Amino acid sequence: MISILLAISSFFLNPYRCCRRYFEKRGKPHLGIYGETPIPTLEQIVRLLQLSPQDTYVELGSGRGRGCFWVKRHIGCKVIGIEKNPYFIRIAKGIQKLTKIPVEFIQNDLFQQELLEGCAIYLYGTTLLDKEVEKIVRRLPSKCRIVTISYPLKGIPLKESIEVNFPWGKTEAYLHGR
Repeated sequence: MISILLAISSFFLNPYRCCRRYFEKRGKPHLGIYGETPIPTLEQIVRLLQLSPQDTYVELGSGRGRGCFWVKRHIGCKVIGIEKNPYFIRIAKGIQKLTKIPVEFIQNDLFQQELLEGCAIYLYGTTLLDKEVEKIVRRLPSKCRIVTISYPLKGIPLKESIEVNFPWGKTEAYLHGR
């Protein structure tokens, strides 16, 4: 059902174009890159995070919410998606309202959002600058697990890494924890 609703929303406005326009309006056309984590890759990330129904999963840059809905339906934990783009938040909240899947979506800059102690975080931040990643690292709670794609975080112990697939190729997913 969620895939159908996302496909319908894409028919009216392509998410890649929407993302590009959003950043162009803010004078940052190079940040208009959009991509969703494939479900088989998300399954690997969930296993790497060792998510359980008792956890809180936070996706930084949740886009239209596809991954958040999948985690909620398959793991059953509390799920929070944080996204800056208001168009994506409207789509995610619209799907949430139609499906009644209890996922919380917050429209906020991921560099400003307070994060919960003990949460499990997913950051597909392959286009972030080093200084932006450092901002996120400084804001992380003392007890959390975080998976990043393509690069390990500096200043947080690396626990494990695995190879994962994206439409653009293979890369590493890095699990960090304190």
